[in-house]
Amino acid sequence: MTDSCKESFAKAILACQKAVKAEGSSKEAKLYGEAINLLNEILSDLPEQIRPQVTEKKTLYEEHLTALKGNSTPRGGISIPRGSQTAQHKIEFKEDKTLATKFMALPPPPPDAIDYRTFWLVNILLATVKRGSFLTTNIWIPKEAWYQSNTSVSNQLDKIACLEYLGELFDKIAKIRPATATASELEGIVQELATIQNHLHFLDHTIPEMQLSITHSKDKKIYAQKKNNILESIQTLKEQAEDAHTGDSSNYADALIKFLGKPSALEKLMNAFEQGNEKLFPITQKINGFVGVFLIYTLADLVYLLKEFFQKSKESFLEVPSLKD
Repeated sequence: MTDSCKESFAKAILACQKAVKAEGSSKEAKLYGEAINLLNEILSDLPEQIRPQVTEKKTLYEEHLTALKGNSTPRGGISIPRGSQTAQHKIEFKEDKTLATKFMALPPPPPDAIDYRTFWLVNILLATVKRGSFLTTNIWIPKEAWYQSNTSVSNQLDKIACLEYLGELFDKIAKIRPATATASELEGIVQELATIQNHLHFLDHTIPEMQLSITHSKDKKIYAQKKNNILESIQTLKEQAEDAHTGDSSNYADALIKFLGKPSALEKLMNAFEQGNEKLFPITQKINGFVGVFLIYTLADLVYLLKEFFQKSKESFLEVPSLKD
């Protein structure tokens, strides 16, 4: 099933759920009609193994819609007025959620080890940006929520610049070999991450400041120069991002896609150090702590984008066309 078909199928299933929940209300007939139309649109594109189930579901909805408009003659040839039933025939409309999830994988359960839950969430977020995905077992995030015209997150250019810098930094992490890694090398990465997080803290005080333990005056001077170099690099990257900026959240989404695939290198390094290097493992935990903070505030951006998405779609984001140009 193509990504486009999956998205259309998700919209159809959610429309069905919405119709079922509206039973007894004044909108019931309208919502069942919309659900049937959406099912008709995607029916021929569905895989053969689920097409009969969806066809059966659509037929039930059509019979129910007919019953809403008056007396109906459902399968079996017995007329059943709305709300009535016989000993032999009883129609119940219970939504089958398995259809919605069979070809759109739910997120896996989080790992038991807290240290590795960041990578679990990274993968889930990446899926929502790339193709639309379930964020939880009950919440589907459409790709279009990330790609909105005339909408941007707070400090978007700075975040794009930081994401670009982080991508290069995590490329360095990917090149580290457990057998030859040193504490000074990893602590240097922690310092770079602290500089980035504190730069974002300066722009948005809801993002916590990352403290560094640098005691010697010589080391403080070295870090001060390093910090200036990092901030200059971020400013350069920001200017480059501004040249290509469209003012849409798509710029931010594209930057996220480039970065979110890279923390997996840290996961491999942590696995190696957890098994055989008690000295270096805590340093990788510090790096992982930065990733955790980054994810929390990326989710905050997603919440904002969803609010904008809902506002633009008025009654329901399922009823509007794609907001991506």
